[in-house]
Amino acid sequence: GSAIFSKFPLSSTDSQFISNPDNGRHDFWKSRNVPMAKIDAAALGSIAIFSVHAGWWDDPDEPFRDQYERLLN
Repeated sequence: GSAIFSKFPLSSTDSQFISNPDNGRHDFWKSRNVPMAKIDAAALGSIAIFSVHAGWWDDPDEPFRDQYERLLN
């Protein structure tokens, strides 16, 4: 799984599946979920952090390119 650890307090969190919805997302072993956390760092302001673990480029079931397009959307 993917996770985000921070020494700063999290101001908000969310996650989004980037897997093909036809594969069942939660049940398919190749499904990918991207967690997001926002932190407020005094010197930098508000920062959104994503932890992404995508599939292989040429995977026949869950190719990277499709997951990347879903992430951008």
